[in-house]
Amino acid sequence: VSTHLDREHLHCHIVLNSVSFVDGRMFRNDYKTYYQKIRRISDELCRENALSVIETDGRGQTRKDWEAAREGRPTLRTLVREDVEKAMLKARSYEGFLQELESLGYQIRRAPERRYTTVLPPGRTKGIRLEKLDARYSEPALREHYSQLSRLSAGMQKEYREQYESQL
Repeated sequence: VSTHLDREHLHCHIVLNSVSFVDGRMFRNDYKTYYQKIRRISDELCRENALSVIETDGRGQTRKDWEAAREGRPTLRTLVREDVEKAMLKARSYEGFLQELESLGYQIRRAPERRYTTVLPPGRTKGIRLEKLDARYSEPALREHYSQLSRLSAGMQKEYREQYESQL
């Protein structure tokens, strides 16, 4: 373990021999090994020594998104999230939600053989799975949202939308 002291923030690098001297097998660093073993041990050591620990959901973030967030610039994902929230607010059903996204210029990739709903932002060639942005955007969660919303009286629906719109 090597700790950088020459930067504005302390951070460590773990260096290891990838081939075992015991049996000659090679170490394979995969998601499970990193998050369930190495990262967990590192976080425990930091907590024991009153050092900061970066709390994540385990998904990570691209460097491009991290830099944009640090500099206060919007990312493609934040812009898509904003559009999804606007579409959720205007729509009265899941199908209406998808139509609202289409009216904002998104292409929707959805078919019975597709497991996830994917949106293609205007001018882009790579789609984004809605539930990867937020679990609330999965098809089952959105259908439940609109089901619950439809059970409210018209006055309560209007009040909900006004309150929600003020948060956007």
